[in-house]
Amino acid sequence: DRVVELAGTGEIDAVVIATPPFLHRDHATAALRAGLHVYLEKPLGLSVDEGVAVRDEARQAASRGQVFQIGLQRRYNPRYLAGIDLIRSGRAGQVLFVKAQWHNLGNPARRKNWFYRREKSGDIVLEQASHQMDVFNWVFDAPPTAACGFGGTNRFVDEPDGRSVRDHYGLTLDYPCGGKVNYSHLSYAIPDRRFSGVYELVFAERFGIDLWNGLAWDRSGKRVPFDAPGGSDSRLALEGFFGHIRNGERPAADVDAGFFA
Repeated sequence: DRVVELAGTGEIDAVVIATPPFLHRDHATAALRAGLHVYLEKPLGLSVDEGVAVRDEARQAASRGQVFQIGLQRRYNPRYLAGIDLIRSGRAGQVLFVKAQWHNLGNPARRKNWFYRREKSGDIVLEQASHQMDVFNWVFDAPPTAACGFGGTNRFVDEPDGRSVRDHYGLTLDYPCGGKVNYSHLSYAIPDRRFSGVYELVFAERFGIDLWNGLAWDRSGKRVPFDAPGGSDSRLALEGFFGHIRNGERPAADVDAGFFA
């Protein structure tokens, strides 16, 4: 309410919304209706209906010249941009398969108590994995046509008290071009590179591309050089947001990317 009030006075032009997911729809739509540029941390909401509500509001706001950007920061990471460019250029050939994981060493801090309630966070597949779901859609330039997955809680049972989110699941996604994604996500990894960490490995006709590390190899095992500097995802995404406000460009992480992630 205070943000909307300040927007009415012209004291602020933009807002960054980093509240828990169950508040995203209401906060984002209120800010957009108040005429503000909005950076919303992912996801758009907890359901398809909430996502549609934010998407429709953001599209109306765009027609008024407002910027809406979702917090899918990979879209501003030079390593990912270079890897996607390698795919889009045709040099890698058709993407056939993606193997990916998000393996945490443990749970988030307990003070982040909303995270552990499915009705507030949307579970780890939404609150956390939407980053990588967006990467998969980005790689294949389309949303998946089918999904199959299994998961549950078999390590952190009732930890913390009242937990209703999973601590693991595995997922297979089918894409229109025939490409597949095999994905695992869990909260009890072993602290070793073979068991923990985040990656997306793209298996294409001619190249293998490690998007997370900005590396590629051809079928002989030779490294394929491409420009892939590092950088802070969050900083680069926020710099992009302010740049879009100044130049009026459509964000790379726009509302449609957020809707399908």
